Amino acid sequence: MRCLSCRYDLRELAEDRCPECGRLFDPEDPHTFYTPPNRTSAIRLLLLILCCHIAIIWALFAFQRAGWRTATAYGLIGLFALSWLGTAILLGVIVRRRRREARDTVP
Repeated sequence: MRCLSCRYDLRELAEDRCPECGRLFDPEDPHTFYTPPNRTSAIRLLLLILCCHIAIIWALFAFQRAGWRTATAYGLIGLFALSWLGTAILLGVIVRRRRREARDTVP
């Protein structure tokens, strides 16, 4: 819970006023203070996607050594391309959501 004006941490204060800028807030009303978004779930998801990309790249190199004679190698290339497309879409959604949150929390 942070101040809408100056982003001062408002947790565990004796009064319902920001000590930095003096803005009043109500701990029961979420419209009177700023709550930072939870970014850990998005970061974990991106790390999982990165690990999948590394595994696919490793598999592609393994098939390259084998001569690329199997349809599985081409399937992995397609999977790799789709995973990058999915990552780009996911990043776009995350960026748009954060911009919307930032726009909506401006006092």
